[in-house]
Amino acid sequence: MGGYEINAEMGLPQGSVLSPVLFNVYLEEAIRSSQKLEEVRSRGDLLAFADDMLVMSNNIHEIEQIINELTSLQVKWNLKLNKKKSEILSSEQVEEVNGIKCSPTVKYLGVKIAVDRKE
Repeated sequence: MGGYEINAEMGLPQGSVLSPVLFNVYLEEAIRSSQKLEEVRSRGDLLAFADDMLVMSNNIHEIEQIINELTSLQVKWNLKLNKKKSEILSSEQVEEVNGIKCSPTVKYLGVKIAVDRKE
């Protein structure tokens, strides 16, 4: 790059245009390795932009399953769910699910999303 030689045994240089593409390929394979995550992705309820992920479900039991599946990706795929940076959008009076806080408003990719309490 720019006349300099870079020796790398793993990964890509910081800011490389290949990083998001390769991460998406890697993440896709990791998701396909889980029957539950693949089911959620195939119905359009799992969206990812680089390392930001949005998972949708109206069922608290399914949310627990999804969190467990995402957590299990750490062992085989070296992908860690950061529960401190994660949030669950919920209208329920629940403080947390599997160590992830619940809130009536969340931000995803800078966009505020809120529970619509009008029915």
